[in-house]
Amino acid sequence: MHEWFNRQVPRCLYDLKLLDSEGLFIGDASYLFVPDNEHYEKSVELLFDEHNHRVDPQEVDLRDKRYQWPGCYKMVSLIHVNRAPDYFLVAAARLVPDSLPQPRTLLGMVRGVSSWTSCPLPLTAVINREINPEGEVQDWVLVTTAPSWSAAHTPATYKLRPAIEERHRQYKCFWSLAPMTSRNFSLVLAHALFVLRAYTLFQGHLFLRHLQELNRRTRPRILERLGPTVEVVAVYYRQRFCLLLLPEFAEILLEVAEAARAKLLRKMRLLKRDVYDLLETAGSP
Repeated sequence: MHEWFNRQVPRCLYDLKLLDSEGLFIGDASYLFVPDNEHYEKSVELLFDEHNHRVDPQEVDLRDKRYQWPGCYKMVSLIHVNRAPDYFLVAAARLVPDSLPQPRTLLGMVRGVSSWTSCPLPLTAVINREINPEGEVQDWVLVTTAPSWSAAHTPATYKLRPAIEERHRQYKCFWSLAPMTSRNFSLVLAHALFVLRAYTLFQGHLFLRHLQELNRRTRPRILERLGPTVEVVAVYYRQRFCLLLLPEFAEILLEVAEAARAKLLRKMRLLKRDVYDLLETAGSP
């Protein structure tokens, strides 16, 4: 299943011309929580705080009720974005049990992105110093595999990081990624990968339809915006048609001549009978 997803999804994105020319990919990891059931295959119990942030058991008071040991899987994903960002495409993903140290986020170009310990490419470090109005100084470092990025360009790229957390929240909360109804790992994996693929294709569809501003919204809000906003009546006559609002159509019916109205009434009763007959004879899906 992993091999199918990680081969076919990038090919699909390439065929649809959804890969941005800058080639910006984000490697990130998140956690999928499962119900309180020890029989979820390959799931592990890890310590999290009340904000679902993973914590080290040796650094906190385990008697504190804010810390819990839920069962979970680790989802590692490779996400393609542009700088807008107009879309958020999951190009590759892997669902694994996690008993290792907490994951790090890598931000860089598509070629050569790897882990800190095994990356074969030279790394460029950008040291950032922030000074608040009180004069307090905070230094932090960003590392990238892109050799040509300027010192200002690298932190600007890192600002995409909050968008990652928001998108994780969206497909966990609004795309039914988190609910796991089966304890079998193969079915959990299939569920997660198909949800990610559906989310990715939907993001690509909106972008290709020039509706990329909707990609930042939640799924219910998107469907609300894409749904019909007005009801119309389509009238066909000799390979031509017109669309009329319901008040317009009602006005036309009320203004027709008496003879035409009687003829129209018989026709409408026949249509109503045909619709009822169709509903009565319709089989189960």
